[in-house]
This record gives sequence, structure tokens and C-alpha cells, in this order.
Amino acid sequence: MHNRDKTIDLFRVIGLLAIILAHVSAPAVIFQLRNFDVVLMVLLTGVSYELSTSKPKTMHQYLSYVYRRFKRLIIPTYFFLIVYFGLANVLNHLNAISLSYSIEDYIDSFLLLSGQPNTNGIGYVWIMRIYFLTSLLLPFARIISEKVSTKLYLSILLALLILYTLLLNVPVNTSSILGMLFENIILYMIGYGLVAAFGLVICTFTKREYGVGIVIAFVVFLISAFTIKSYTQIAKYPPHIYFFSYAFIVIFLLFFFREVQIMKWLSEQLIVRWISQNSLWIYFMHIIPVKLYECGIIRLRWDNFITRYIVVLTIAFVLVFIKNAILHYAESKRRHG
Repeated sequence: MHNRDKTIDLFRVIGLLAIILAHVSAPAVIFQLRNFDVVLMVLLTGVSYELSTSKPKTMHQYLSYVYRRFKRLIIPTYFFLIVYFGLANVLNHLNAISLSYSIEDYIDSFLLLSGQPNTNGIGYVWIMRIYFLTSLLLPFARIISEKVSTKLYLSILLALLILYTLLLNVPVNTSSILGMLFENIILYMIGYGLVAAFGLVICTFTKREYGVGIVIAFVVFLISAFTIKSYTQIAKYPPHIYFFSYAFIVIFLLFFFREVQIMKWLSEQLIVRWISQNSLWIYFMHIIPVKLYECGIIRLRWDNFITRYIVVLTIAFVLVFIKNAILHYAESKRRHG
């Protein structure tokens, strides 16, 4: 990346920690307060893409870019699932844990559906499908953003958001193949794709424009909240305006305060950089202690969401550190024979 903005690392860490917080049975109010995390993480894929030095300009370069994203996102996910299911089956066979999976669990997990309502599997991995699908759109969104003014670009995104909202109300038979593809591919790709596309230009906003964004998002959130009268989680799968509005209140607040001293100080800390760089594998590894807790292997004397959160994060960090050390050792051995 050029002109690296370290606050983006901090925002990625905030998003990751908020996602993991949702998986340790936090109280309902806290669960709602952190429900900006997925939208923030998707938006940051757009920000990171805009800051990257390598952007495809030809079809060959685009296909190469798609391959790199597949290798960066999907291959590690499949590798983790294979290792996870393999270990789970071995330990279950040895009666070390009570954790068995059906063919439906394998299918939904490897289709990256697991984690959405009414799906099977280990959970949690649906977000990898979102990252990959939105990454496919970013090169095209950037071409548009470069050819038109920011105001026109935002107008195009707004028009597409309105169209997307209309598509959400199209009656679909989700038990059919076409219905499943429409709901799980098209809707998620468009909805989160607009978020990622917005990430291409959000760093160009002035502080006043972030303030305007806060007000607009807050008004939309209030209107939606009084209409729906439920938590934003109800509007998450696939994402609706209500879900987006709350997330963007927090996102605009983060960008509004990105220049304050505490944000700059936090952004400079090595632990923030390390977590940001290892965010993908920290996310994968946190699934292990969560599952061990669910099946009773991990028992806490003081069992509450705070202790669970600390334990899950600690184990995830240690596992990633061990993985990195093994890979570093293997690479060192390969280089030196």
C-alpha cells in the first residue's frame, strides 16, 4: 500500500474484536451496540482496495486479481474447515469431545452459507463468501469512481441502494436453486458490494461531510427503528437499510474522530498492527475455543461474557502466533536447505 493510513488498521481491529464479541453470548444490549462490525469490515475492503498499488485494468489482470482473492480468502477458509472437521471427527471418535457433524453441516460450511439463519455447519464462515463476492465488484466500481465526480458516484450508489431495497421485496422461492442463488449470491453481492464501493471514496470526505453522514444515518435509523420496533439483527440476513443505517452511524463516527490523539496513538501500537495483519486467521482460530466452550471442554470458574471473551481472544492469539512460528520455521528451513 502507498500512503498507509494506520487508522484503517485500528478500524479493522475494532471490527474484528466486535465480531468475536458477538460469539461469546454477550448481553442483548452489547450485542446490538456491536452490530456495526460486519459492515465496517466490508467497507474496509473497499478502503484497502483504493489504497492498494495494484489494480486490474485488463481482463487478464482482472482474472489474475480474482485468482489472488480466491487464494487469499477461499483457500484458507477451506483449509481451516478441512483441518477443523478432521480434528473434530478424530476427537469425537476417541470420545474426547461430543461434537459430530452431518453431511448437511459439511455442505453448508463449504458453500460458505454456515452462520446465516436456517443453515447448518460450524457457523461463522458466511462472511468469507461476502468478502469474496464484494471483491469481484471493486475493480468495476473503481473504474466508475475514477471517471465521474464523487457527487455523481455517490448518486449512482444511492440509486443502486434504492434498487437493492426494491429487490429485497421481490417474492422468491428460496427452496429452489434460482431462489437460493438470488438470495445468497445476488442480494448479498449487491448489498455489501455497495458498502465496499462506498469504501473507495469514504477517505476523501471532509470532517463536515462525516458529520452530515452521521446525521443522515441517525435519521434513517430512527425512522427504521420506530417502524420495525426490533433490534437491527432482524434486518441482517440479507442486509436491509435498517441494519446499514446503524452501522454507518458508528462508521461515520469512527472516521469523524480518526484524527484525535487517542486514535492516532492506538493506531501506532504494534499489537494493533499485528492483529490487523493477522485478522483473517485470528477470526478462524477464535472458532476453536468458542466450539470447545460450547461442548463443555473449556469450563470457566467465573463464567460470564467478559471472561469468555478474554479466553477466546487469548487462545485465538496464541494459536495464530504458533501457526506463524511454524510457517516461519518451515520457510527458514526451505531457504537454507
